[in-house]
Amino acid sequence: MGDSFDASGAAGSLEEPNRSILLTNQHLKEYAGSELVTLDLAVLFKSRGWSVTIATFATGKPLAGWFAKYCIPIYDVLDGQLPCKQYDLIWAHHSAVLVKCLVDDGVATRRLVVSSLSPFTPLEAPPLFANRADLILANSQETFSEIKRYWKDINLKTFPNSVSMPWFNFPKRQRNDSQLRKIAVISHHPPDELLALKKLLGRHKISVTYYGLKGRYSLLTPDTLYQYDAIISIGRTVQHAMARGLPVYCYDHFGGPGWLTRDNYEKAEWFNYSGRCTPRKLPSDKIADEIVSGFQGASACLGFFDKLAFERYNLEKNVDDILHAVEFDTLSAQEYKTYGNFSDCILASRLNQPYIETLQELRQNRAFMSLYYWRRRRERLIPQGTKRKHLYDMLLRACRAALNGGR
Repeated sequence: MGDSFDASGAAGSLEEPNRSILLTNQHLKEYAGSELVTLDLAVLFKSRGWSVTIATFATGKPLAGWFAKYCIPIYDVLDGQLPCKQYDLIWAHHSAVLVKCLVDDGVATRRLVVSSLSPFTPLEAPPLFANRADLILANSQETFSEIKRYWKDINLKTFPNSVSMPWFNFPKRQRNDSQLRKIAVISHHPPDELLALKKLLGRHKISVTYYGLKGRYSLLTPDTLYQYDAIISIGRTVQHAMARGLPVYCYDHFGGPGWLTRDNYEKAEWFNYSGRCTPRKLPSDKIADEIVSGFQGASACLGFFDKLAFERYNLEKNVDDILHAVEFDTLSAQEYKTYGNFSDCILASRLNQPYIETLQELRQNRAFMSLYYWRRRRERLIPQGTKRKHLYDMLLRACRAALNGGR
């Protein structure tokens, strides 16, 4: 959870008209990590005048509506091929989608950047032909080290979860005292000890609001967090809270270090603020005690973290660094590269095929089961020989006639 975007806040030294980029992501449906990273990148490149295209294996509400808002097309490549086969840059999340586009569908690119957003999730592993990419990105030093264990001859760079300019530009909340009154828990998977905080912190007159699949479900914006004194979260939401000038209690299903301070943030950053840096699991009353007793100390670090976020997690700056790293300024002299004839790419495609076939089979079965359950429900609601069934059939015939031009 937790990001916002706004084209008005995007600017950069590499603004170029008529550039094209293809972004890939396994799915684009929910307000979750890789989806929101893709959204931020898409809007940033769009604001710089690029032609932006998204390739995915699954798309839907609510997230797809935000891409539509900025007229950024999404293509489900399980249903068909992309309308364009040449791009100046491919920035890929999830190798399965990338392999489908590059090898199976023959998409060509001048520059290829592959980003890994996790050190252990299989979908995040670089492709077999990672050494053919212009650059491999790791979202943390933890992911960087894991990739280095298996790929020795690749160009590898860290690209941390980054924050778009509106988060920095939005006015900070002016606090007249150091009391903690409102706190937000932002997570799709809050453990029981965090769910118990609402009652425990209520005894201290501290209200707790939950955002995510078990709470309010929406795209978080700078304005959303303006009303809170602190947040409890992990991952990319941490960097966004820093940019908003909010103290962060870093804890979730992996555990975590608690309040982030000057003394513990570097280890937490190494593990992408996931909580894996301090895999301790605390009872809810202990967490509540730490939150109350440590809030003032965490608040004293806000200026430090605001500056840190702007220096390290600035999306515009970090994207420019990547474009410079792949020598994008010399792009006009480069030919489009294809990948379908290399043996390692062909092998990657063959290994990818059972996965794609499974996804397609699941999609067909899901459609079949949906139709099956609808038919059963229809038979219960409008059984044969009833007036309701007669009216339903008349309406259905009218709809079909309208669709067929009155025939």
